[in-house]
Amino acid sequence: MEISSIMTKQTAQMQQTASLSILNTAMTTQAAGAVAMLETMNNQGGTPAPHPHKGHTIDLKG
Repeated sequence: MEISSIMTKQTAQMQQTASLSILNTAMTTQAAGAVAMLETMNNQGGTPAPHPHKGHTIDLKG
C-alpha cells in the first residue's frame, strides 16, 4: 500500500471522528437547553392556562 492511500484513509477517519464529536457536542448542548427551558416552564408558578379544547365551551371558527 502506498503512503498516500494510507494517509487518505486516516484523514477520512479523522474527519468522521471530528464530525461525530461535533454532533455529540451539539446534541448535548441542545438537550441541556431543552431541560433548562422545561424547568423554567415548570417553575413559573401561578395557575396553569386552560386547555384549548377541553374547556366548558366550544370555539367555532368559520
